[in-house]
Amino acid sequence: MDKAADRSWAETAVAELPPMVSVDGLAEFLGVSRSTVLRGIDRGLIAAFKPEGRIRIPRAAVAAYLGLPINRAVMSGAIKRYAETARREAK
Repeated sequence: MDKAADRSWAETAVAELPPMVSVDGLAEFLGVSRSTVLRGIDRGLIAAFKPEGRIRIPRAAVAAYLGLPINRAVMSGAIKRYAETARREAK
């Protein structure tokens, strides 16, 4: 498989992740241990934040960590879910 095919596969896989990924979810997705993901976060290699005491990694941060472009396919789920959440909260 060539690099373009690898990149295309990775972009598709990242686009199918939920908008926010847990540490365990990212570890499973990458095929590494939980401590490896936490080390990447501590070193600033993986962007994350901690709402309500739980570490969450945005899908776009996963794409950036893998060196993929943050395109519409990666962001579409997050944009769609944000609109749905905003509508629910407005009611």
